[in-house]
Amino acid sequence: MIRRGALALAAALFLPAPASADWRLAPIIGTTIRTETGFVDLDGTASRRHLVFGVSLVGLSSGLFGLEVEATVVPSVFTGHQLVDSSRVLTGGASLVVASPRSVWRIRPYAVLGAGLVRSTSSDAANLLPISSTQPGFHLGGGVWVPVAKRVALRGDVRFLRTTAGDDSAFAVHGAFIEMGRITGGVAVIF
Repeated sequence: MIRRGALALAAALFLPAPASADWRLAPIIGTTIRTETGFVDLDGTASRRHLVFGVSLVGLSSGLFGLEVEATVVPSVFTGHQLVDSSRVLTGGASLVVASPRSVWRIRPYAVLGAGLVRSTSSDAANLLPISSTQPGFHLGGGVWVPVAKRVALRGDVRFLRTTAGDDSAFAVHGAFIEMGRITGGVAVIF
């Protein structure tokens, strides 16, 4: 009897689960942390915390791997309302997701590694030092999915984003780049 129980437990833990995937659509909201930039920051506000919001779509298998596409907006990154009238950073990217298998834990911690585009814009009152730059970038991070109902899960996520190339057409002090961390959360619908 004990031997059968041990065999059943081993089979449940180590045999592959049937292949299946679920999709998770989540609006996300959070804050930036530790932002640095090489762009001219006239109002000196880039390093402050800024609101982040966006949307994420994740195809997550019952095994280890999944894919994610995500878009976010960070409004007013360079805007302090002294010299800069409006600014924002837009991101869009795709990521490989590595998550704990569904059969191991109900809560699914995960790691992401991806690439995409980062669009930075800023317009100052005199239009002397505008920023209009689109650059390739990469991001990495991790988080956790916590199921709260059959078709609903909470998501918590921490990521680091960095553009990979300078933009010679933008006004920059130390090369045109954006580097930021972010902490976000969201509620996902699973389908």
